[in-house]
Amino acid sequence: MTQAVNVVVGILVRDGMILLCQRKPGQKYELRWEFPGGKVEPGETHEEALVRELREEINAIPVRWRQFRSDRNVYSDGGAFEVLYYIVDAFDGEPENVEFYEIVWVTPADLGNFDILEGNRKVCAQLQELFDSTTKDGDHV
Repeated sequence: MTQAVNVVVGILVRDGMILLCQRKPGQKYELRWEFPGGKVEPGETHEEALVRELREEINAIPVRWRQFRSDRNVYSDGGAFEVLYYIVDAFDGEPENVEFYEIVWVTPADLGNFDILEGNRKVCAQLQELFDSTTKDGDHV
């Protein structure tokens, strides 16, 4: 079995919108859409990695987050990833594109209109359900 890479992902949420990022041409899984995040470095906690990755990739510092879900994703090319997803609903700085081809704010309903990285598809479906249920209940994500 392939050794999985530990990864953290930040799902930035603001005013009912979610931040999506598009991988650059020439990168592995090029032009696929994903959420910002990356590998957990040796000696780093998941939370430290989340703060570092969001600062490096979109120049935003998370100040409030909660664990949303975790997945093990194995791709057809053999890549294996243990992914810990966080919903980040408060952050310092306006997210800006540092590492991606493009970044956009989208509604949860629009997530299905993007070529989402395979490993993120399950979380997108869950986000759509979560936003639908909180909208009906009057709660906030």
